[in-house]
Amino acid sequence: MIILLNAHSPDKGSSLRSKDLFYMSAQVACGMSHLAQHNIVYRKLAARNIEVGEDNICKIADVGLNKLSRESQPDTTAPGQFPDKWKAPEAYRKNRFTSQSDVWSFGILLMEIITKGDEPYLGYNDVGLLQEKIKNGHRMDRPESCPAALYDIMLQCWDLVPQARPSFDDVYKELKNLYTEPETSWLLPPNPPSFTEELQQRIGADEQHFPPLPPSLNEED
Repeated sequence: MIILLNAHSPDKGSSLRSKDLFYMSAQVACGMSHLAQHNIVYRKLAARNIEVGEDNICKIADVGLNKLSRESQPDTTAPGQFPDKWKAPEAYRKNRFTSQSDVWSFGILLMEIITKGDEPYLGYNDVGLLQEKIKNGHRMDRPESCPAALYDIMLQCWDLVPQARPSFDDVYKELKNLYTEPETSWLLPPNPPSFTEELQQRIGADEQHFPPLPPSLNEED
């Protein structure tokens, strides 16, 4: 994914529309819902571990480090195998990885997607200092290209209390709402002038192709 995002960065003539980015994000959330449903913790969610195929179909890759969740036990994997800037605070401090820590990493992934491949926390090389700032409330700023509603999802993912973070199926539903809401101000150039009108006409067709949640999670509120 990181190669695709960089290839479509604004200075390279972006062709990825806001709709595409929301769709890709929702696919990842859907896949992570499936893993969480089976008590599998991914632990290394980042753009570089998402494969993007034809029609921007996304797959969670590099599954060799997946494992069943054992939330009461610290992870015994050697330090350094997981990207520190993507780690939830509890994963960094206590080496504990859970579905909730995956949700934190998903918030970082959303920032990578909306900035089309920018490194998170750019300029922070001392991860220990960064984690201390995060503990004291520091979060990445909202880019100009990022809709407020999407940034709000990120902030929910970055709650210091793991249990207060949304589930992946909740995140999926919020992203789906953004994708199908024609009056949402997405702000990401370049959108043709008729984009909103075009989306209104295509919502019905797009809904048929939107990735469904695993069966036990796909229940109406």
